[in-house]
Amino acid sequence: MEKNQQKINRLFFLLCLFCISYSNCFSQNIYFSKSYNSNGKPVEPSTEWTIRPSGLSLYIIFNEGTAKIDSTLLYLFIDKKTDGDFQPFDSKAVTLDPKKDWFAYNYHFMAAGTYNIYVLDSQQHKLAENKITIKQNEASAENTPANKYYENCKMVFCQKIVMGKPYAELKSIDIKTVPEPYIYLNNEKPFNTNVILVQIWKKKNHAFEYDDYVGSKKFSVESDWDDTYFPYKFDEPGDYKVSVFNSKEILIKSSYITVN
Repeated sequence: MEKNQQKINRLFFLLCLFCISYSNCFSQNIYFSKSYNSNGKPVEPSTEWTIRPSGLSLYIIFNEGTAKIDSTLLYLFIDKKTDGDFQPFDSKAVTLDPKKDWFAYNYHFMAAGTYNIYVLDSQQHKLAENKITIKQNEASAENTPANKYYENCKMVFCQKIVMGKPYAELKSIDIKTVPEPYIYLNNEKPFNTNVILVQIWKKKNHAFEYDDYVGSKKFSVESDWDDTYFPYKFDEPGDYKVSVFNSKEILIKSSYITVN
């Protein structure tokens, strides 16, 4: 009888350890939102979002929860569902501020789909995991390839602008001799927008797709202008894609350039 009681006590102890371990494993959380407060709490988080032609920028917010993490270097992995299975899609290294128990990573999605996102510590322990579904905006899907209004728009890379026109057109860019080239757009008719959104993408490790998001900028224009220009500084060599959208996120023009 005493032996049976010892077995029961041992099983109860192991069960408590398992519950504590299980609770710690899932005490960390991942959220998706467009903003967050000073304590790292997401504002109106959701696991379902709608993407526009220019993409979707969201904060991936990780919270330690009740389990303290010793590592300050964490790894953010993003897998995308393809043919029924999640396949590796992207990964980022994130340095955790030792004064905080959370981080918010601004990630730009460019395609609809279902993604599985998880965080590992430096010892490859999975700390948190969550899935997100991104749907295509059907109302704007017709504008995704290009809008016919802008089908004759031209994009030129050049050394500088003289009298409002491109000077010394560039087929490739040497950042040592031209550290900040100009990008010139000519639509041959009014842009019909007061803002243009510029997005820069880069090929990753000799890949076929330009899927490494570099950044974006907004520029004010007059709606009756038929041409405009702006400078852009490329920080490192590579193959780049430059896409320009109007205020309604309709594609105006995309072009490609190699930076040496």
